[in-house]
Amino acid sequence: MPISPSLIVFPQAKPTESVMFPTDVRIDVQSVFAFVIAQLEPEQQVRSVLASCRRRMRNVRSCLDFARNLVLQHVSQYLKFWEIYERERDAILSHLKEFNDLHMSIESSIGL
Repeated sequence: MPISPSLIVFPQAKPTESVMFPTDVRIDVQSVFAFVIAQLEPEQQVRSVLASCRRRMRNVRSCLDFARNLVLQHVSQYLKFWEIYERERDAILSHLKEFNDLHMSIESSIGL
């Protein structure tokens, strides 16, 4: 902090576990956005990226492609958990249903 202010995020799911923006990463809009997005829960990550895509005038397609890849990445991770944790399957199924809804929304936006 002696050189510049620090960006600290307090994740909603674990507010006592704060995360500080790395000092070795260049401070620009893309880096800060990626850092903040990484601290969110998976569904919140996708929703935030989609909100950002809606505000963009240019590169909407690449933004939606990124959102789609993010959804597929999270689905893949939850499917791995599905195989490992039998008791948690109801929670995982709930997440997968929400991602399915998000994916369908992205696909319909790409088709426009």
